[in-house]
Amino acid sequence: MKSLLIIVLISFCLPGSPDFTLLPRITPATASFFEKYPQFDGSGITIFIMDTGVEPTVAGLAKNPDGSDKLIDVFDASRTGDTPYRKLKVTQLDSVTYLTDGENLFLKDFENIDLPLRRVFGGIFKEERFKNSEPKDINDNGSNNDQWSFIIYPDENENWHLIMDTDLDGSLAGEKVITDYFVNHDLIRFEISNPLRQHKWFSLAVNIYPARKVVSFYYEDGGHGTHVAGIAAGYQINGSASMNGLAPGANLVSIKIGAGSMAGSATTAGAKKRGFDFIEKYMRAHPGQAVINMSYGIVSSSEGFSDIDTVVDEFCKNTPRVVFCCSAGNEGPGLSSVGTPAAAQFAVVSGALMAPATGRDKYGYRSEEPKLIHFSSRGGETVKPDLVSPGAMLSTVTKWDQGNFKWGTSMASPYTAGALAAVLSGLISEYPGELISSALILEGIRQTAHPLPDLTVLEQGAGMLDLLGLYEWLEDALKKPAQPLYQIRTETFNPMLPEQKANSVFWRLRDTSDIPEDNYIRLLPEFSRQTTRAVIDGFTLNYRVKSNAKWAVPAEKNINISRDNPADLAIRIDASKLPLNSVQTAIISLVPKGSKWQPVGQRFYATVIKPLHFTEENQFHFSAEHETVETGNTKRYFVAVPTGATGLHITVTADRDEYAAVRTYVFDQNGLQRARLNNLDTGEDVLKAEKWLTRNLTQGIWEIDIYGDLKGKAQSRYNLSISFAGISVDDEPVKNLKFQAGEPPTFSGTLVPVLDTYRNVSIKASLEGYGKSHTIKMGASDTVKVSFTKEKGDAKIVFTADIPADKYIYFTDLATMIKNSEGVYVTNTGLDYPVTDITLNAGNPPGDYELMFIFAYTYPDDETVFNFPLEETHYFPTVISGAYKLPQGTLYEGIPVDYKVSFSDIPRLLPEGYAYKGRLTVSTKRGDILLEKKLILEP
Repeated sequence: MKSLLIIVLISFCLPGSPDFTLLPRITPATASFFEKYPQFDGSGITIFIMDTGVEPTVAGLAKNPDGSDKLIDVFDASRTGDTPYRKLKVTQLDSVTYLTDGENLFLKDFENIDLPLRRVFGGIFKEERFKNSEPKDINDNGSNNDQWSFIIYPDENENWHLIMDTDLDGSLAGEKVITDYFVNHDLIRFEISNPLRQHKWFSLAVNIYPARKVVSFYYEDGGHGTHVAGIAAGYQINGSASMNGLAPGANLVSIKIGAGSMAGSATTAGAKKRGFDFIEKYMRAHPGQAVINMSYGIVSSSEGFSDIDTVVDEFCKNTPRVVFCCSAGNEGPGLSSVGTPAAAQFAVVSGALMAPATGRDKYGYRSEEPKLIHFSSRGGETVKPDLVSPGAMLSTVTKWDQGNFKWGTSMASPYTAGALAAVLSGLISEYPGELISSALILEGIRQTAHPLPDLTVLEQGAGMLDLLGLYEWLEDALKKPAQPLYQIRTETFNPMLPEQKANSVFWRLRDTSDIPEDNYIRLLPEFSRQTTRAVIDGFTLNYRVKSNAKWAVPAEKNINISRDNPADLAIRIDASKLPLNSVQTAIISLVPKGSKWQPVGQRFYATVIKPLHFTEENQFHFSAEHETVETGNTKRYFVAVPTGATGLHITVTADRDEYAAVRTYVFDQNGLQRARLNNLDTGEDVLKAEKWLTRNLTQGIWEIDIYGDLKGKAQSRYNLSISFAGISVDDEPVKNLKFQAGEPPTFSGTLVPVLDTYRNVSIKASLEGYGKSHTIKMGASDTVKVSFTKEKGDAKIVFTADIPADKYIYFTDLATMIKNSEGVYVTNTGLDYPVTDITLNAGNPPGDYELMFIFAYTYPDDETVFNFPLEETHYFPTVISGAYKLPQGTLYEGIPVDYKVSFSDIPRLLPEGYAYKGRLTVSTKRGDILLEKKLILEP
């Protein structure tokens, strides 16, 4: 999963009518609310944007409808803008008086400024920090290496001020005095040396922290946060009176957590935690209702139980007036693909829809109904997403951004956040001073949202927001007092990761008869830290326990929660009558019974997947003809990978006289995407797509998804074939490459077919390059560097990192960069999956490089130590091939075959410490890949 949950599409669209369809503020889900309550526009609500920053100078984010500044505070939680300072002294050079650090900083013309000369400090803000960001020349003067000197000083009231030499003339004459942003909303705007050049909007705000001895320069260098902010709260976007976000009257507070210089504008160690701490402190100083939007996340190995998930849940219960909205992730359409922190139980998590009018006007789509976009992450072990919102739209962007139209769950979450801010603005005007708990709001969403037909709860949660229905439900709920209990947290056994936990029952087994009859889930009452012990000790509440499925029923119809004591609830599952190749989900609801308090319930899921089996009886093959899938829907095939399988073959075809427009994806048992086939499209005469998977074909229940492409004109019809092959191979990690003087090398081994007999078989090998293994140790630092050299005879260089899945719980991001000798990142990517390739492409010249891993620990002082393997492979420009001719051309099941491969050429000599790397491939004459194995070959 990317750090920024977004897909960018370049567009230069102009705003149109009041119901501007490329930012669909008015939809069937929102129209009745905005028509009835046009004055409820988010006024009085603060939306915190935890992202790459927000650029306050763009049209749409500068002002509120009442003329006040929209961006009221900024905080750089990433600390990427931190700039140290030190004490300055006064000196004279050539009859000119300077403030100086004695080395690099010399500033004159300060005599007319009321400075406490014994307490003047200074530093230098360097433009080189942007060399790996999108905006590189921030003052647009043709140079990327400017350095701006600045001074800071306190006034008589201990308020700190900053003056910067913005025009680089060494003088403070005419420069503006800047204070911390929240005081006067001061911004540093650079002069343009050449007014004929296009000005790339860029501004700096400052916050001065004497205790840390740094000036924090806040800036937006990713672009993502500005786009997100416009969706939530933009007012007159692009200068158009008819184009607004969902809550145009809301104030914004920008919390920068992402560094634009890193892959995906990745977060830094502790950034998210510092951001939540700031918000909690801010809300104590500014009581009221607020909303957070965080369109950030990575893949999760323990949904709901990563460190950042825990931070989010703790924040929500301790700051109940703040609703935390988060994007589900862009790792769909497979199940168990919701990331972190989207798996936090108390978050409001959004999947992404294509609004019909947006799809029509942007892409020519023909659907009259909202459709779930293919990439939107789906649930599994967790009760997420909670809802689905439009996730493709135009919004505010910085001048240097790639385009103003983007899609992703990144866009769906601020849509939800803005919509909730609009509802809250109405509630606080009608019920001033009333506590509106985020737990109550989440329950209201679940009670009033409209589910979309043909989508399961794992795909859409409760469905689409009904703003008017939500508002009226909350109005009715507020007639009762708020209960002292914030919410109930759930924990249960996680069969996918037995050493960890899940918050819903989720069984994904080869044999569903192994599922125990009683599945216990622990109910954990959560109270905010402000709740007194006396109140907790006096608390008791009865719940009615309901299930919407007959195959998963609660053992108890009623359960009592008393004080903060855990309670165990058993769900009895009978999977015997569930159909093959299906996923079935039961919603288990806890409904308050006879309560005097607001109706805050809870829910969790019980899900069972019953897969297809591949055995000798069906020759390890499954096929289906004339299958159908509707546009925007997903047809799922769950396959139990047989023991000994080394190859998975998938073929999707369409008949020429039928219509098909489908995408095909393959996900492993942990919900990680392992392959995507070419799109099947009869309109473009693409009638076949196929894929052989051999790498990381692990045991478990895999998922093959056929998704009806949104551009489809009608229902798609297709044929599907799935088959497995299996060959056992000697598993020595290193093979000997045998040389004889002047002759190409050879190597040998043994194969054993284990699933079937295979005819017309060829055994081939290749010497692809050379490399070595590293062991990377994390914990002593959040950054690890690996130096390497690209030799003249190298093509590309690939590093393969294999991060332990159970270590993902510690991080909010894992960024990787390769930089050249000049410090410029030539490769900038993120570790989206536990096994990830980082590539230095062939276009980069020979020379010295450095690979960097930057692990953003949730807790900045976390020193968790672990090792992971890293493989370094340098590829030859030309592969050296070899082959072995099988005497009979047939591999018989269970019968070992010895082989000896002779290569066609002599490989070049290697640097010390490196070994040759290659590949062994066993395939049939028609191209079916039975086995593909990486080789390490030493002389």
